[in-house]
Amino acid sequence: FDVWNAAQSALTAIYIAFYPFVISLLYQIRHEMASNPYHFMLRKIILITCMVAKLVIFTFLRDQYVWNENINKREQVPNQSLCALSRFSYFGIIEISTFFLIVMIIWDETESLTITKYQLNAEIVRNAKLKAAKHRFFLSNFFKVYLFCTAALTLIPSSFLSSPLDAFFTDGIDDNYRCTTSDVAAIISITNHSLFFSVALYSSIHLRRTESRFYLSNTIALFCLIPIYCVLNTLLICNDNAWLVICTVDTSRRIQFGAAVIFIVGMTCTHIMMQAQAKQHVAAAAQRFSRQFNRLSVAFRQSMGNINVFPLAVQSTLHGTNKIEVETKTAAADDRDRFSQFSVAEVTEDQYDSVVIGSIHHNDDIDGDDAYEEELQQTQTEEDTSALSEDRQNETENDPLSSNDDEQDAIHADDDDGDENEQHIPMPVLTNDDTTDNDHDNIE
Repeated sequence: FDVWNAAQSALTAIYIAFYPFVISLLYQIRHEMASNPYHFMLRKIILITCMVAKLVIFTFLRDQYVWNENINKREQVPNQSLCALSRFSYFGIIEISTFFLIVMIIWDETESLTITKYQLNAEIVRNAKLKAAKHRFFLSNFFKVYLFCTAALTLIPSSFLSSPLDAFFTDGIDDNYRCTTSDVAAIISITNHSLFFSVALYSSIHLRRTESRFYLSNTIALFCLIPIYCVLNTLLICNDNAWLVICTVDTSRRIQFGAAVIFIVGMTCTHIMMQAQAKQHVAAAAQRFSRQFNRLSVAFRQSMGNINVFPLAVQSTLHGTNKIEVETKTAAADDRDRFSQFSVAEVTEDQYDSVVIGSIHHNDDIDGDDAYEEELQQTQTEEDTSALSEDRQNETENDPLSSNDDEQDAIHADDDDGDENEQHIPMPVLTNDDTTDNDHDNIE
């Protein structure tokens, strides 16, 4: 049992299992500022597919000793057809397509950032779209021609060529029962990595100049991960063909697989691939999974039976000793506790009418609510006034001094009223005779 082989098979199976979830997540992410959001999303999905296919080719086609124990023990020769298929699919199609899609995604991200930055300037936006369309046209045409040529070269068998050239196309199985890599396939792979490194570095620098906000994931993937991956794979390819002697063939291919795993994770988790929307979708998916798990746990508990034995309850007796009791709850009590824990509290009819129907009425008739508030305020004022008058009356009845003061105030008020009435009575006019009579009366 080889731990490395088991780890390679397990990692490949994990990536295959998570592939549908990553595709569904990319399908939900929209980049509205791109010139063609649908093509942008489609390139991301195809890129993830190519990177997962790379791991499948490494594990099940090229490294057949991983899943076939007899080949690992040098007791059985690998399938030569699978070896030829691995060379054609990886060096001729998958590797070139992966590098092409990464560069195209970088250009799409640069275009979308330019449009976002200068969206108020129609002239700059139009020029950015025309420039990006021109770059995509030339790169896609070059990719089609280059892909066709490399695929044709990897399919040519060495038996069809004469003696001077057949050494470059030699393929099959080596003395260690491993799938060999022809010199032509190695040259193609080195050329792919060199072109990808130069174009990706230029595109990354241009993207860096356009960005207004720098993301750490983009910096690590574009300026650290891609250069290390290209240099490391170039050295390992040379080691497989004995151009450089660094390590054994099995160790070299394990390192290639590990580098491919890290490269896939790094490119998938960049901001270019996921944008800021991925965090929201992942959080929503986690919440949905949590709710579904809670429902399943409740159903499982309900299916386990109606009798539930709770932990032992320790009660102290009068003599200071501990008495152990086992509480066994009945089916009815268990159901009541279970439903009270996971169910919604009951609401009476009056509470429902006051909360739901009252809120609906409030939303439908705002003017009626204003009149109702004025009426309620007026009623409250009248109630306050009546309560104040009653308090004053009670204080008057209980306090005699205050009652006398009130009587005196009433008398003074009556006198004032009398004075006012007297002011309105006309005074008689006195003559000289009347004055004399009055004086005489006074003397008497």
